[in-house]
Amino acid sequence: MQVLVQNPEDGWYLKGAIISEFKHGEYLVECNDNTTIKTSRVHIEMGQKEENNIKEWDHVLCLYPRGSGRYCPAVVLKVLSQTEAQVLFYDKTEGLIPQEEIYRIDNKQMERTVREITSHECGMFGRTVVARKDSCGVYNIGKIVRSDWHGPRYHLEWTDGSQSIQEAVHIFGQFSRQQELKPGSHVLALASAEPTSFTYLPGMVIDRGDRLLVQFCNGKRSFLNNTKLCYWLSEDYYKSSVDFYKRKQHKIL
Repeated sequence: MQVLVQNPEDGWYLKGAIISEFKHGEYLVECNDNTTIKTSRVHIEMGQKEENNIKEWDHVLCLYPRGSGRYCPAVVLKVLSQTEAQVLFYDKTEGLIPQEEIYRIDNKQMERTVREITSHECGMFGRTVVARKDSCGVYNIGKIVRSDWHGPRYHLEWTDGSQSIQEAVHIFGQFSRQQELKPGSHVLALASAEPTSFTYLPGMVIDRGDRLLVQFCNGKRSFLNNTKLCYWLSEDYYKSSVDFYKRKQHKIL
């Protein structure tokens, strides 16, 4: 049975399936990106998809258009057909969403989820993070200076003093999901052992001994001395980030 499970790191929901049930009302959910989350019943949406049943002003969880497979709270503005609805997300973004990706929730869950997501977003201000620079496709160290009101995006100040806006899905830090890293795992990691290097690239773990050996998307390999400077990536995100990097590097060349 497919369910939505809330990610404790940011309050958003991911699609998955319950694989184990424990005492005291806890469940182990395997997400569609092959990771697992252990959580209580209150953070799992088990309801059936409300195909052909949603109405205007219903509170729902919807697949976010730019959320990389994530779901968040919204209000139904208009049911356009038996297969699609126009919704207003918690961040004032509007979207046309397939009804099969819409889950009805009650007012209490709506208020709780919005509160948890916005609390996480407010806690991001002033943090040092690793984020993608869209101009070249690489990831660099930056600092979040403020939020942007057009979706879950942030204004970043880079180490050279310049600023740009980036979506939350391309920002990593202490809040990012933690998973066991092993050969075959996809990661975002510091691409050089040079102490003055701040460049991160997507890569794949190819060996794990005393140190992780990573094959990066630029063809180079490097041992990681500090796994705290390494962030787990889903396979889908890894592929899209590598494609983006290669397109940008091709234009630069």
